[in-house]
Amino acid sequence: MKKVVLLLGLCFTYSPLLAFTDGPAQVQRHAQFLEYLKRWNEQFKFHQKQIESAKEQLKSLTGVRDIETVLSEIKRVKGGFESLIDEVSNVDNLLDQGFGSLDPKTRRIFQRHGIGQSCPKRDDRLKRLCEGRLVFEIGNMTEQDKILKETQQLIEKLNILAEGSKKAKDTKEALDYANQINATLAMLQAQDMRNNFRRQNEERIEKLARKIEVEIDFKKLTGNK
Repeated sequence: MKKVVLLLGLCFTYSPLLAFTDGPAQVQRHAQFLEYLKRWNEQFKFHQKQIESAKEQLKSLTGVRDIETVLSEIKRVKGGFESLIDEVSNVDNLLDQGFGSLDPKTRRIFQRHGIGQSCPKRDDRLKRLCEGRLVFEIGNMTEQDKILKETQQLIEKLNILAEGSKKAKDTKEALDYANQINATLAMLQAQDMRNNFRRQNEERIEKLARKIEVEIDFKKLTGNK
């Protein structure tokens, strides 16, 4: 599955209207800020398309055409959504336990929709490894979608603050806007860190899964099961 990388190009120090009497510099600074917003909005649309592409690949991987229904059912289960995302961050347990790592209600949703039917049946370890990867892919995509939506809300807030800062009547009001913008940018940085952690887990689960597969193959070749 393609990795979705959020390019948060807005995480920079922004001090709008601090030099309140410096008209030309103020206009230039504001124009630069709006350019950053424009660039991010373009990136946002690009990543939306990538997530849609990832969902199509997930349909192929799981054999479930209506993957949106599966995700909706998980979200309706109390704690199911959060539990799934938590499992994604615990890749060792996920690959070891497979569907056994899920809470009972979420596990029943997976089973009801036939997720995991394509996993090996004769080798229990390979079966759990396959199930773990499926859980990870679904949980990881769900997390990506959540990050993107929350980041969109922050960008929309920055747009509103940027427009408001242009109408600041005095230095105090301008500083209030500056503080709100910087606080929102800090939240964007937190989203960026969260996304980096998610990407690290993507790499980690692939390496760990390959390692486990090699170990299983070696045991079969040597007759140790």
